Amino acid sequence: MACSLLMDVHVPKAITDGVKRCGIDVATAQQMDAGMKNDDELLALSVTQGRLLFTQDADFLEIVLTSRDSH
Repeated sequence: MACSLLMDVHVPKAITDGVKRCGIDVATAQQMDAGMKNDDELLALSVTQGRLLFTQDADFLEIVLTSRDSH
């Protein structure tokens, strides 16, 4: 099963490049003009695009759980 990723702005380029070399479809927040979006907006964009959001934000789990509970 293939997946597509959306890389948050804080993910190092070396990680993004390595994932791409493995044949995984990767877009970056910067490529999608989403580099300045807050975490909630970036999560919504990833859902709309059908991509898993790859982030290093320590508080992101709380954001996901809050978002899930509000729906």
